[in-house]
Amino acid sequence: MKKITLRPTLVAAALLTTPLLAYSQGGAPGGGRPAAAATPRRVGGSLTGTVTDAATGKPISYANVAVLDGAGKVVNGGVCGDDGKFVLPGIPA
Repeated sequence: MKKITLRPTLVAAALLTTPLLAYSQGGAPGGGRPAAAATPRRVGGSLTGTVTDAATGKPISYANVAVLDGAGKVVNGGVCGDDGKFVLPGIPA
């Protein structure tokens, strides 16, 4: 009676399928690198308002307006219109 062994066949099958299994993993989309954590951006804004007289409530024409940082340094400023209104764009965050 002839003895049949499967050992060479199993070794050959394992050697042939291992590279296929490794290649099929592929990794993450975009080259396999994990996505970097998003860093928060500092976004500025604008300041809008009307300067009025505290006693009468009437607008004050051509008043100077200034925005100061925590150290008291002027970071933006402007002059009101004849109606007391102002818009200061580009205020840092």
